[in-house]
Amino acid sequence: MELFVNNLTVIDFSFLDIQRGLVGESLIVDINIKGELDHQSMVMDFSKLKKEIKKYIDETIDHALVIPWNSPQVSFVSKALTAEVTLRTDEGEVDCYVSGPVKAFCPIQSGKINRDVIERWLTTRINAIMPANIESVSVSLREEHIGGHYYHYAHGLKKHEGNCQRIAHGHRSAIRIYINGERHPSWEMFWAKRWRDCYLMSEEDVVADFSKLSVGAQQIANENLIASAYTSTQGRFELLIRHGRVEILPYDTTVERIACYIKQDMVYSQPDLGNLVVHAYEGIEKGAIV
Repeated sequence: MELFVNNLTVIDFSFLDIQRGLVGESLIVDINIKGELDHQSMVMDFSKLKKEIKKYIDETIDHALVIPWNSPQVSFVSKALTAEVTLRTDEGEVDCYVSGPVKAFCPIQSGKINRDVIERWLTTRINAIMPANIESVSVSLREEHIGGHYYHYAHGLKKHEGNCQRIAHGHRSAIRIYINGERHPSWEMFWAKRWRDCYLMSEEDVVADFSKLSVGAQQIANENLIASAYTSTQGRFELLIRHGRVEILPYDTTVERIACYIKQDMVYSQPDLGNLVVHAYEGIEKGAIV
C-alpha cells in the first residue's frame, strides 16, 4: 500500500554554492510512503505522519545553513555547541564565513548542494525514524511555480524568538509591483536582478571594527568583506561576506521592512510614479503588502 502527502511543508533555508555564494532557497516538500497496514487498517495515521516528518525537517534543515561538507572550497569546524564554516573561491579568497550555534548548520556529505542532494539526504534520514511497518519513504522537493520574477535572498533576524534569528537562513521569493493598479514586470525584474543571490543586512548589525569579532572571524577578515554580528536568544552569530553580495537596509530585514524599503527606494528615485503598491514575499505564499 502506498500513501502520499503533497505540500507537507516548506523548507526555507540557505546553502553554500561555489559560484553563487550564500544562496537563500524555499522548497515545497511532498512525500510518498509504502508500507503494510497496521492494526488500524492504516499504513500510518496522516496526522502522526505529517507531525513526525515535519518535526524532523524543522529540527534539521529548515532555517539552517546547508553545507556541502565534501567540497574542497568549504571548511566546516563543529565544536560541542558552536560551529563555523568558510567558503572560498577557486583562487582561495574568502567568499563567505558564518559562525554560530551548531544547530544553525546542516552539513551534508556532498561536493555541492542542490535539490537532488537534499532529496536523497532527507529520504535516508526520514526512513531511519519510521516505524517497522513502513517499507520506504521517498521525499520529493519542488520549487514554487511563480510565473514571474523572483530573487534568492539570505538574512538573519536577531530579534526573532524562533529560528529566523539564525544569521544565514533564506528564501526564494516572488516580487509583485503595481502602479496605479497595473502590474509592472519591468520593475519586478529590476528588483529580481538587484537582489539575485543577495544577503540583506541590517545596518545596526554591521561591524566596522573587526577587532570586535571573534578570533576566528578576525583571522579571515579583510577589506573585501563586510561583517555582521549579533547575539540573540540562541547565541552569538557572525557573518563575513563579500561586499558585492550584500545590500544594507537601514532597519531590520523582516518582510514588512523589505516591502517598505522597496517602495521607499522606488519613490525616492521616481517621485512621480503614482499609486505604488508592493507585494514582497518571504518564501512561499506569505509576505507583506505596502
